[in-house]
Amino acid sequence: MSSWIVLKRYSKDKACPMSDFEPLCLGKGPQFAVHSISFVPELTPADSDQIMLPDLDSVYFLSLG
Repeated sequence: MSSWIVLKRYSKDKACPMSDFEPLCLGKGPQFAVHSISFVPELTPADSDQIMLPDLDSVYFLSLG
């Protein structure tokens, strides 16, 4: 799962297969324009694509229970 900024109390994300997780983190996976995922009205198709590149050495798992 690739998470995006939370806007207006809704999380914006795009699911991807776990087999594509590492390439995605390296910027080599599927890329999506942020407006196509989150429907942010301030962005249009003319805005550049945005992807996040997390540091895999800093991944933390948070318990929700």
